[in-house]
Amino acid sequence: MSSTKRTCFQQLDPRTKLVWLCGWLLVCATTGQIGLLVGLIAAVFALSCLAGLELRRYLPLTRAWALLGFGVLLLHLMFTASGDVLFSIGPVAFYSEGARLGATVALRLYAILLGLSLFAMCTEPTELSLVMVKAGLGYRYAMLGGLVLVFFPLMEEELQDIFSAQASRGLELEGALRKALAFGPILVPFCLRSLRRSNEVALAMEMRAFGLSASRTFTREIRLQARDYGVMAGLASLLVAYFLVMPN
Repeated sequence: MSSTKRTCFQQLDPRTKLVWLCGWLLVCATTGQIGLLVGLIAAVFALSCLAGLELRRYLPLTRAWALLGFGVLLLHLMFTASGDVLFSIGPVAFYSEGARLGATVALRLYAILLGLSLFAMCTEPTELSLVMVKAGLGYRYAMLGGLVLVFFPLMEEELQDIFSAQASRGLELEGALRKALAFGPILVPFCLRSLRRSNEVALAMEMRAFGLSASRTFTREIRLQARDYGVMAGLASLLVAYFLVMPN
């Protein structure tokens, strides 16, 4: 994320964005209304546009979710025997309640993944580490939170490199289904590369004497400003309204 072009959403204190994320996950986990889940998904896309993020960055996540969501929907159709019969294939009947439950679970999963992705793309790794330090966690452990955000794009690049390398060796990877069937040849090198990358980072930090002193200073600080209090108050009001007006 660029530090020279930060939108209003990105300039919020990371604790404000963390409050938003917690509220977001709470609503996603408790609602069973398909309309609200669709609205939450649309809200993520709207916030992404306000934050200056390209929606195509969600394309890999959407493709993975589509495959997983189809499986979830199919399982609910097959094993939920309530509601009206939608259609039958031989002795197997598919019911309307199974379709509703499957769609709800799939959309809930998508909304949760989108919220986590938006938080990760709009929060700098250093900010997340500073939040943990402010909470009283030692900087040695707080640094792990920032490293998680750093590793996400790196691991995505590693995965793309593996896909390209395996495709050059003749492995069929066209389409989501073939990629899922090639899970073994992809997973093993991905795990090995992840371990190698982790070892390189640990060695680099050790060579720089990370963790030698009991405390350390930081080049930047985080402070809650008036806009942060306003946003958190608005989020709290919306959350209260949700539980009062739309009980589940």
